[in-house]
Amino acid sequence: MAKVYKVVDPLQPGTSTQGLETDWSKCVLCQEDTSEVLHCPAESTRATQGAGYKTIAELLVGFDRIGCLPTSINLSRLDDGNGIEETLQRHNAKWHDSCRLLYNRTKLQRAEKRKKPPEDAADDC
Repeated sequence: MAKVYKVVDPLQPGTSTQGLETDWSKCVLCQEDTSEVLHCPAESTRATQGAGYKTIAELLVGFDRIGCLPTSINLSRLDDGNGIEETLQRHNAKWHDSCRLLYNRTKLQRAEKRKKPPEDAADDC
């Protein structure tokens, strides 16, 4: 399946779909309208209802900290001032499973390893 890319000129107003406003009825990660079903942790029937917000908030901050968060995701857009997790919960944020799979703990750990400076070979002795 071919990927479709959209070229955006940041100097042209109105060309970016990733402004500072979040449409909470769309996927908070991609802000795109697709036929894929949106997943909402607040609607979970498990005892840990809403725990997904804490996890995704931690992971997004982790990816941002090491510089691996795409520019299409603006963390300030997901934080109304009380933290990302609280903002996501308050707005009953939703996401596509395919978007959520891009940000998991394993991928974060691998990205951290890649970003880690190589250890000095003399220390191995």
